[in-house]
Amino acid sequence: MGLEAVSSCYRTVPQGGPPGQNDYLNLACQVGWINSGLELLELCQRVEEELGRERDQRWGARSIDIDILLMGRRIIVKDRLLVPHPLMVLRAFVLVPLTEIAGDLVHPVLGKTIASLLSELATEAVIGLHPWGTSAQQHLDELLIQKLK
Repeated sequence: MGLEAVSSCYRTVPQGGPPGQNDYLNLACQVGWINSGLELLELCQRVEEELGRERDQRWGARSIDIDILLMGRRIIVKDRLLVPHPLMVLRAFVLVPLTEIAGDLVHPVLGKTIASLLSELATEAVIGLHPWGTSAQQHLDELLIQKLK
């Protein structure tokens, strides 16, 4: 597995869930992955746990949330995993960073590019913070590789 691209970081207010949550920071990463979607899900959940994620309340505040949005043109329908992510096309906070790194990618079900899906949404509430840059991308790559061991 290798980290291929990282978007800038974006801040948004929480959508749904209990009131009083802090703003969220969102970004998109593109990784090279040859194993199954469920294996990637398990890796993401291990990383979340190691970073202190607790699953107390659905849609509640959380320290980290890693979602699998797409896996190339694959369509996965499992009890624990739906790919493409079923809500991604409704969420500007997902599509803004994803468009930055993969705007020409085609949604395997809808047949539209990520950039065209984003053009259908209001984006005012998605506030860009800063690009991560090469050194941060290398750090994230190293962190993900360590988690695989």
